[in-house]
Amino acid sequence: MKMIKNDTKIGIIGAGMVGLPLAELLAEKNLLDFILIRNPENAANAPEIIRNNAIIYNDISQIHNLPDIIILTVKNNAYKEIANNLAEHFKNYLANKYIFHTSGPMNLEVLEPLKNNGAYIFAAHPFQTFYEADKSVFNNLIWGIDRGNTPLDDISKIISLLNGKPLFLNDFQIAHKDQYHLIAVACSNFLFGIIEFAKLLGAEINLNNKELISQIVYHTIEVGLNNFNNLDKFPISGPLSRGDKEVLQGHINSLKDAEHLQAAYKHFSLATLELLEQSNIIAQDKAREIKELMKS
Repeated sequence: MKMIKNDTKIGIIGAGMVGLPLAELLAEKNLLDFILIRNPENAANAPEIIRNNAIIYNDISQIHNLPDIIILTVKNNAYKEIANNLAEHFKNYLANKYIFHTSGPMNLEVLEPLKNNGAYIFAAHPFQTFYEADKSVFNNLIWGIDRGNTPLDDISKIISLLNGKPLFLNDFQIAHKDQYHLIAVACSNFLFGIIEFAKLLGAEINLNNKELISQIVYHTIEVGLNNFNNLDKFPISGPLSRGDKEVLQGHINSLKDAEHLQAAYKHFSLATLELLEQSNIIAQDKAREIKELMKS
């Protein structure tokens, strides 16, 4: 095992919405040894700081020497191929290297060929959305960690090189990684869906007012997080929580000429209704009436 220092070099395989900004961050810190970008056009258009401070490869076969740390940031269906190629190409030279993937739901089995050749493997999932990510998103970012066979102190040092903070998942959480990843999806994809729905509703009546939408979104998030530690409290208000069928029917009627939005409204309402029932905020008989309304 090698000692991880503040100037330990790092290689990245994959140049998507995680890999590329991460490479920029590491290049800025003079820690980036290489990045593998399969598409030659994308490689040619890589940010200048990467082109000037690191080697850009198009294929694993071009790599002659591995740095001490290698980060895999490829698509989930490519990890197995990448791990097998690394194991075949470098064999015993993988001994004491630190290799980790950044997938949320993916387990560590895909990296077993690397472990079998002496590498330290782990998974480190950046708990963030990366639609428009830049390198600043990694500052103080929490990474969900499946430690694999890697010492905790070494992982902490590696994540600190990425300007992040490790959150070590326990065995139960690792066994339920799909649900762990679903937390991230709920926080990002579902919230994006709600904001997009509000934006499209506004467009229907020429009321695309970002300030109007943002004030209620930000306040709702604040109230929700202020009550986050109380599992028995669902701080919601509005016609669904009151079981106000007349108002809900008015919402549905207002969208009669926009069937796609009406369908989305019904689905969002039904999903929220499930949570209201579980929290005993709405009576079961009232909930059944509203479900029938939303399914009609």
